[in-house]
Amino acid sequence: MALIYLDDSGKRQTIVYQHCYDNYFAKWTHPDFWEQFKNWNQLTDDDYDEHLERLKERREIAMRDITQLYIEFHTQPPVSFEFATLDDYYNVLRPISEIGWMTFDLS
Repeated sequence: MALIYLDDSGKRQTIVYQHCYDNYFAKWTHPDFWEQFKNWNQLTDDDYDEHLERLKERREIAMRDITQLYIEFHTQPPVSFEFATLDDYYNVLRPISEIGWMTFDLS
């Protein structure tokens, strides 16, 4: 599944949700990030398998903030959208969640 949109220059672009999740998973499982995450959350290496399971369950592909009407996808580089209305925001967000992907709420 993917989101197709026109970029600022009018060129058609595609955000593939699986690629976003792969980027998210790679970041959160990178050894340097795991070390930081352990320290922030008082975890040990014994907690790593549980950490992996939570990441797999989350299926996160983007971050969002309803107070800013904003979604930023875990693309390389990140692609973000600001919406004019709450309806526009939910018209993008709702189908994402309906097919089983998740977004992290920053608000």
